[in-house]
Amino acid sequence: MSNFTPNAPAPHKVEEQQQLPMPTPAPFPKPKEEEDAFEIDLTGVAEGGAVLIPEGQYEAVCIEVKHGYAKSSGNPQWIWRFAIAKGPHAGVELLYYTALTPGALWKVSEVVTALGLGQPGQKVSFKKEQARNRRCLIEVVTDTYNNQKRSTITQILPHPEGPGPATGHLAVAQQGDKDAVPF
Repeated sequence: MSNFTPNAPAPHKVEEQQQLPMPTPAPFPKPKEEEDAFEIDLTGVAEGGAVLIPEGQYEAVCIEVKHGYAKSSGNPQWIWRFAIAKGPHAGVELLYYTALTPGALWKVSEVVTALGLGQPGQKVSFKKEQARNRRCLIEVVTDTYNNQKRSTITQILPHPEGPGPATGHLAVAQQGDKDAVPF
């Protein structure tokens, strides 16, 4: 009797396996296997991988919002991801955390209002896909975290032309996300 297992790949001899080339992610150059020199542009990248861009106000698009918990306090929070929409830093993504505690609801209100998802003084309910692709302005400053400089969003403001939806290469494909984000 054979040890045949349905849906299992057939055994291959080691010498028969083909080595497939590793895909090269854009926009990085193709690796040169025989060269001992290495080169990459790290301008705008802080030590340790933190994003570091000039302070100022940027047009941005909400890429995502998700539920989470603050590492230090354990408080529930919403984690917003924004991408800069225009200029030399277009595509740079930054996170913004809004704690869901009574003393921090002003910050949630600021984001929801700027994205056109609700108004202060009202009960607000929206779905993730309704927040995606909404335009706004983000105020970015440089701060230090764990002795490392990084760019941080300090404020979310309404876009002068309204919340959107955004179009073009930064617009996120709409997904059948059924999760409501209640306020």
